[in-house]
Amino acid sequence: MTLPWTRASSRRGREIIQGVCEAQQPLRAMRTKARDRFIGALRDARRWLDELLIDPAQTIESLAKRENKSERSIRMTVSLAFVSPVLAEAALEGRLPRGFSVKRLTDLPMLWSDQWRAVGLREPIQAELG
Repeated sequence: MTLPWTRASSRRGREIIQGVCEAQQPLRAMRTKARDRFIGALRDARRWLDELLIDPAQTIESLAKRENKSERSIRMTVSLAFVSPVLAEAALEGRLPRGFSVKRLTDLPMLWSDQWRAVGLREPIQAELG
């Protein structure tokens, strides 16, 4: 008995999220280094926010001294803790177009739907996320 079989591709296909006014054309994905920096910054942001919420003695100033960073850098990084989970997941999976970086994703509006507009992307439909 012979069964037809083809090996599954080791390369995972991913759909790059399109901009609001862009034609449906193939886009290059976010650079790997930018994605890695974003992952590290998001990890730091969530950790620092937890520390600020849990310990009333913890301040932005004390975090800046401990991490050997400026207070402004800490504040901007902590803002990443409020990025839309869908936007963060797209960045983690490398589905954002080239040109996205930590700098472009910091200091976004608090409302998640406004975040998508602020970065110039079309918010994916929930059915596409499944």
